[in-house]
Amino acid sequence: MILHTVADPSRSSRIAHEVFDDPEARGQLANDLASSLARAANTGAASATADTGLKVPKIAGDDPVLREAVAAALANPRVTTDVIDALAAEHANLLGVEPKKPATINTTLLLEAVNRSLGVASPTLAAQLVNAAPKSVALPDVEIPFVGAAHRFATAWVPRLALIAVLFGGVALVGADRLRVLRRIGVWAVGAGLLWVLLPRGFIWLAEQWVPGNAAVVRAVLRGATGAVTAMATLLVLGGAAAIGASIVVGRPSVRAGRGQRDQRDPRDALGAPGSIDSSSGWRTFTGRDLPPSSSRPAPKQFDKRA
Repeated sequence: MILHTVADPSRSSRIAHEVFDDPEARGQLANDLASSLARAANTGAASATADTGLKVPKIAGDDPVLREAVAAALANPRVTTDVIDALAAEHANLLGVEPKKPATINTTLLLEAVNRSLGVASPTLAAQLVNAAPKSVALPDVEIPFVGAAHRFATAWVPRLALIAVLFGGVALVGADRLRVLRRIGVWAVGAGLLWVLLPRGFIWLAEQWVPGNAAVVRAVLRGATGAVTAMATLLVLGGAAAIGASIVVGRPSVRAGRGQRDQRDPRDALGAPGSIDSSSGWRTFTGRDLPPSSSRPAPKQFDKRA
């Protein structure tokens, strides 16, 4: 399932769209971009005035006016497309997809949209951004050890391992202990399904505790990454529960005993095998009385052949 969630480069665009479609997540992203713009502008202003010794007022990244202007700019389709492309490139680079693409945001487009709001609300701030901000802002270069190697390994080996698992499962089901194998398959399916249903919720809870300022972004990212897998996980849980239930019902002693009796019954028992007729039951059937004890029965007459 990893190849169909966070390790799928084709989901990058979908994940980014989920972030932009969620108002709370888009607001948190706007706050981050406002901080990045302010930091880049302050760095540019400091470099430009290093020789003159002039002190330029610093731009606060948490300025509400700047944050509102950036949030309004993110509604611009051109800015949205540029940011989505940068996020998708960052995701692909993290997975080690070749060739690498620059994960940068064109600040010219962003500042044009921002200044439409700042030009009225804060002309001074707008001028500072235009004069000091760079032409582009690169997203942070995220490096997670072994992610690229793990992605390549999963891409190469998951189909083979899946085929091996299916073959071994089929051979085990053909064997004598089919019920136990079926039960174990059901337990695995329920466990795997619950893991993929509960794991994203666990990550969301951790994000709310550790990075509350980006919890909505994490929630949107996980929703974009695991949307289709959630339905698959639900089917796994239901199918696993059905397999466990079937193994229990079929494996009950009464059911197994009944099947064994039907398998071992001799068809001749219904008619009676030769030499197995009970004389007393036959007597009772035809006369309605019990057969008298052998001591009170009259001895059969002996015929003398000489007579």
